Parts: sequence; C-alpha cells; structure tokens
Amino acid sequence: MFALIILGCLAALVLYVLMLRLVTDENREIAAQERSKRKVRRMFPLDSIKTGPDLERVIETRLAGSDWQAQLAERSGMPRDEIVRHLRQTSAPPGRLLTAARELLGDAAEAQDAGAVTTGSSSTVP
Repeated sequence: MFALIILGCLAALVLYVLMLRLVTDENREIAAQERSKRKVRRMFPLDSIKTGPDLERVIETRLAGSDWQAQLAERSGMPRDEIVRHLRQTSAPPGRLLTAARELLGDAAEAQDAGAVTTGSSSTVP
C-alpha cells in the first residue's frame, strides 16, 4: 500500500515536471517571437522613410533578385501597378504599404537568421 502511494507521488511529480517544462518552452518561444518583432522594428525603422524611392532603395538593398514588388502587393492588398506608382512618387508611401514592407523585410531577416533561402512566399532550407 505504501509503495503504491510512493509510486503515485512519483508519477504526479514527473507529470508536474513535464508540464512545467512544456510551459517554460512555450514561454521561451513567445519571448523569442517578441524579441524578434522588436529586433525587426529596430532593424527596419521604416518610420524614417519619407518618399517612395527611399522605401524602394531599402527593400531593393535587402531583397535584390526577388520579386519583392509582387510580395508587397500580396501583403498590402494593393495592385502591383499601384505599388510601383507609390514607389516612384516623392510623397510618403501609404501606411499599409509601409506595414507590408516591414513584414516582408522582417520575414526575410528571420529566414536569413534561420539559415533558410526565401523564394517567393515560401522558404526552404538549403
């Protein structure tokens, strides 16, 4: 009888440790995602972008060789020709274009950090 009580306590302890570890792993993952978001905001301070050509330079520098205009159109919900028009104007790009650019650059940075090669909207490990 005593052995069953001890065995039950040990099983409960093991279960507790496993659950605690799971929660800790989830917390680490959430914290890593938050750090990544803050890092992207620091790396890509698009608030300083004043014109469409400024934005185009930043994106072209980081995503040269990819069809980033199509990706911006997909993320922003704007037609590609409208994206191109905004990139040529000397006025500030619309907010949703800046948001889409920040997401696109952030995803590219995360893929690069993970050692993946980004192609279009999917990524594969080299």
